[in-house]
Amino acid sequence: MGAMPGITIQGTVPYPPNADATQVLDLARELGDVARVLGQTSTQVTATARTATSTWAGAAADTFTARMADRSDTIRTTASTLARAVPVLTTYAAAITATQATYTTAATAEQAARAGMPWTAAALAAAIAAEGAAVATLQGAGFACGAALGGIVAQIAATRFLTGNNGGSASNTTPATQTSGDYGWDDIATDIWDWIFGSDQNGTTTGTTSTTGNGTAPLGLPDRDGDGIPDIFDFGGWDGSSSTGTAPLAPGDADGDGIPDWIDGRDDRQIELVDTARMPTFAANATADARFETYSAYFAEHGIDVDALGEGERAILGLRLPSASTVNNGTGEYNDRIVVVWTEGGVRHVEEFVANTEPSAQYDAAFRGRTIDGVTYARGGSVQGADADGDGRRDLGRLPTGVYHYERSTSTVVGGDNVLRGASAVDLERDVNHDGVFDAADAALVTNRAALSDRQTILFHRGSTADTDSAGCQTFPGRTDWNDFWSSLGPATGANRNPQQQFTYVLHQVAPADQPAPARVPVPVP
Repeated sequence: MGAMPGITIQGTVPYPPNADATQVLDLARELGDVARVLGQTSTQVTATARTATSTWAGAAADTFTARMADRSDTIRTTASTLARAVPVLTTYAAAITATQATYTTAATAEQAARAGMPWTAAALAAAIAAEGAAVATLQGAGFACGAALGGIVAQIAATRFLTGNNGGSASNTTPATQTSGDYGWDDIATDIWDWIFGSDQNGTTTGTTSTTGNGTAPLGLPDRDGDGIPDIFDFGGWDGSSSTGTAPLAPGDADGDGIPDWIDGRDDRQIELVDTARMPTFAANATADARFETYSAYFAEHGIDVDALGEGERAILGLRLPSASTVNNGTGEYNDRIVVVWTEGGVRHVEEFVANTEPSAQYDAAFRGRTIDGVTYARGGSVQGADADGDGRRDLGRLPTGVYHYERSTSTVVGGDNVLRGASAVDLERDVNHDGVFDAADAALVTNRAALSDRQTILFHRGSTADTDSAGCQTFPGRTDWNDFWSSLGPATGANRNPQQQFTYVLHQVAPADQPAPARVPVPVP
């Protein structure tokens, strides 16, 4: 009865020696790090492409832009998918730790019974039964982990990002279209399984639990074709062949892709990757869980794993559909979306709000109260912004896409109302040329970088029903909408208060290639 990770006493029912929570957590951390780096890389690729093509036009520029956009989308999708594996592995590690403790208690009781303290058949049977129950619980947790990882692996393979060969044909490097001998879904999935259990399911070396073809999968999980791969990972069928349309555990393969419906989507369709370049849409009966899952992809692109948030901890997502500051005679428009997500008691929660994330021209002296090309622009409060090019005019600013931290506060600007205020100063984008649009042309004109810094004045606050009332703040259409948003953060006082004072805010731009760019107004004469 040798020692093993977390197990001090081995009972009659053997505890799997390769169930190591530390190893699983290490993998979770590594995958989380990779997901964050990939999310950052995607953003950098997009930014580089935009910079390169800001002054470059023609067929070559178009080809370059299309290629970089494709690469960025692939990397971003892979990042969001990998991030989903982190909570799956973390949950499984917790199950290992819990079952190890339960098993050790039961094994200790078994040895005590055998030593006569007291010796009773009932005590011995109860101890052995408890050992078996702990191992069965671990098996169930491993099965659930395998199922979830299998779906994630299939989704990554479908992105055509993972390529390579593991004993198959070196010439075929497209995982999504592999034959049985190529490095495809089964190989990727079993590599993950090998990592967790320290076994070799591909059969290239001697495995500690099983080798290819012996019919015994790790932890005794079903292996009907005897290839050493748990049935849950045999996407192609029980005989190891390529996709046949018969999914493991037979029921529920409506699309005939060889992947069970309960892995590749709750709606019985082929895997549909989240297109984070677009504003998400949902069916009227979409569950909070489905909405949460979709929004998690937008968070993951910026390195935020919302499934890893603490109990009841809120995170905020802003989805910006770019608008010109001159829209609606300079009063702005509520065409963006603010989303609050959290998990409490194992239940995922999502609250969605119509909102605005950009300034309106009523606060720009170049427009407010003036008539330009037959359009008379509204006059809001005082002129706002900072002079970034030294021409004597204040330039409106907005938050760039990225990750920010906001905290509860109040502001006299909105009559002492509750607001969210930035926890620290950040750099802004500014409409330096005053054409109503934020783009690379503005950045090229900046001579005073100090004017790009915001002194925590970009707030979350209520706007008006027909006016965003925004000089760069994140605003909501009227008091009712604002109060609903504030309530979604949890009550700040009372018996059921949410003590959270600071919130992660991810601002993400949704601007697909087929979305018309905001209309520029001819630059006004100073």
